[in-house]
Amino acid sequence: MYRELFDKADFDQQRINLIDGAAQDETAEAARYARLLGETMIDLQLLGIGSNGHIGFNEPGSVRTSRVRVVQLSEETRAANLPTLIELKTVPTRAITMGIADILDASEIVILATGQAKAEAVRKSIQETPGDSCPASHLASHANVHWFLDYAAARLL
Repeated sequence: MYRELFDKADFDQQRINLIDGAAQDETAEAARYARLLGETMIDLQLLGIGSNGHIGFNEPGSVRTSRVRVVQLSEETRAANLPTLIELKTVPTRAITMGIADILDASEIVILATGQAKAEAVRKSIQETPGDSCPASHLASHANVHWFLDYAAARLL
């Protein structure tokens, strides 16, 4: 995030609060971040969407009321995060994620999607009734969501 975004813009470093995905104690880090969210207002939540409709690491089946927690990653999500020439067994099976309720607490949400593989998830998120089978669909209940899509990701709208 720093190399690709924060270091390239004039962000107040004191206002950047990320989960430490490399923390030795996942449970303690999730608790630390949950406390931070309880004390802080999120101005901008920047998200991608997975081809299965996940946001953050809220996989299908995640409930709207979910909060920061340690989650198991689906094989699909693990494969999507696979750097080239690395084996799937080297990609973590667990992650710390903000819950859907935490994400929806943000003042503003920006969601990015590129590529044909995201088109069905984008369609479900925008056009279908919100539900736990497509976590991104819960964004429909937020008053200030901005979708940025390339043509391939938007092709089913």
